[in-house]
Amino acid sequence: MSGYRATSRVVDSVRRVEYRPTAVSNNAPAVWTFEFTANKIVLTSEWSLEATPAPVVFNFNLAQARSTVLGLFTRDGLLSTPALMHFPEQGSIRLSASIVGRMARFAR
Repeated sequence: MSGYRATSRVVDSVRRVEYRPTAVSNNAPAVWTFEFTANKIVLTSEWSLEATPAPVVFNFNLAQARSTVLGLFTRDGLLSTPALMHFPEQGSIRLSASIVGRMARFAR
């Protein structure tokens, strides 16, 4: 694969951005969908025969943004959901998954 193609639209105050690999058709399911509202961001991944979603990676520079992750880590470095990310003077983000047992990988 050589990159992604994004499509965007706004419906009922919800901005929806869909990402598909450039190698798949426009009719293929989006591997990642981001939905933005005034107080929520929802990321959804969808596996298909045409393309497997790559992980979404958030890189935080702790020297610039003193973020803190609150949650239970497993021995192999996975963070169980639900979890909480807090950014002083910026607010907090709740991480959750609609499928039980999903984990997030964070470097410690």
